[in-house]
Order: sequence, then C-alpha cells, then structure tokens
Amino acid sequence: MSNRTPLRSLQVWLSQTSATRLPAAQIVALLSSSELSRFTHFSRASRQHEYLLSRALLRIALSQTFNRPLDQWQPREREQTLPEIDHLPDGWRYSLSHSSGWAAVALAPGPVGIDIEQITAKRNITSLADYTCSQAEQQWLQNNTNDSVRLFYRLWCAKEACFKSLDAEHQAKTTLKDLCYSDIKNTPRQLYEGTASDMQISCVLSQQQTITEIQVKQVDIAEIYLEKLIIDKNISLTEIH
Repeated sequence: MSNRTPLRSLQVWLSQTSATRLPAAQIVALLSSSELSRFTHFSRASRQHEYLLSRALLRIALSQTFNRPLDQWQPREREQTLPEIDHLPDGWRYSLSHSSGWAAVALAPGPVGIDIEQITAKRNITSLADYTCSQAEQQWLQNNTNDSVRLFYRLWCAKEACFKSLDAEHQAKTTLKDLCYSDIKNTPRQLYEGTASDMQISCVLSQQQTITEIQVKQVDIAEIYLEKLIIDKNISLTEIH
C-alpha cells in the first residue's frame, strides 16, 4: 500500500456494500476480541452488517492512509465512546458513522467528527427536531416546510458530527440542542457538508486546523483483498461558512 497522505489532509471514506456482497467471514477474522464480543451481541442482521461494514471501512481507511497492513489495527471497544486504536500518528483522530447500509470514516490531524444519515420523510421530523433543535431552528424549519426534510438532516448531521468531535468531558455536558448550526459554521470549527445518493454527510473539525486537502473516497468492501480498491465517485464535501 503506497498511498501517500498529505500531513494536513482531511480524509473522508464512504462505503455502501450490500450484505450479500460483504465478505463477512474475512472481516470477522480481522476483529479484535472486544469487537467480536460486541458483534456477537447484535441480534438483528442489519446491525451486524453495518457493524462489520464500518469496521472493515475503518481498517481500510487506516491502512491506506498510514501504509500499514489491515491486521495491524486492533481497536478496543469502550463504553459510550470510540474504540481505542494504537499506532495512530501523533495528533491524528478518527470518527465513525453508519446508517441505512452506509458507513463513513473521517481521519484528520486533530479532533474530528462525522455523521451520515439517510434523508427520508418516513421519520417524524417534528418530533426529532424538538429533541435536537433549538426553538429558533425549529421555527426556521416551520418557515421552510417545502424543504424542511432536507434542511432538518443538514442540521441534525452537523450537530451529530460536532458532538462527536468534542472530547468526553465536553460531551458529558452538551446536548444536540446546545449545538446551534449557526455557531458550528461561524466559529473556529470547520464544517464540511455533502450528499451521496440519498445520504446527508457532515464532517466537523472542532478546532481551527490548517487543512491543505480534502480527500473523499468511496470503497467497495467486496474488493477488500483485491487490487482495485478505490472507486472514484463524484462526491465532494463543501466547507460551510
């Protein structure tokens, strides 16, 4: 693996690989003991699929970015926080998200959070907004009823990504309602947004970071052991000011 990564790049990795094409046995063989324990506790096949998809994508992202073999990475699951990963270069952080058969991984040379959600009107947007949005944001959605579904997912994903970028101490005293979208995009934080198919993607750097390049890559996990790994897609993230 000879992929060279700029020292100040933001890496966003995406995958949508169906359960029928996912090389589950090969991925399970790569799991650490704590990951395997968590995997076996999932009762629904859809949860098992998304878990394996996200863990496979995480290993591919790390291996391609830092030029190390897939079995180098042995994440240790922890309660209510990201798994701990050894061998990450100093200062580098990662974030994970998965939803509706998609997985997303972000890597950055500083605190980072990523969220991916399917844009769908099947959910009760009003109820979700009451839980996640400020009164001003809820009013904004009500004033834009024709586009409220798409706008809500922009708000929600940005808030989730921002929350994930915080350290554990700040997460413990922060709710999604506390994280106003206008503050996220107008503070030293950096917010990047984009869409893939019917999915909303948001990525937040929680501190001002000098990013020289944004790389968005989509991976077919079914190609995990083959030479043809990266599939170029016209997916991009735009910094929101």
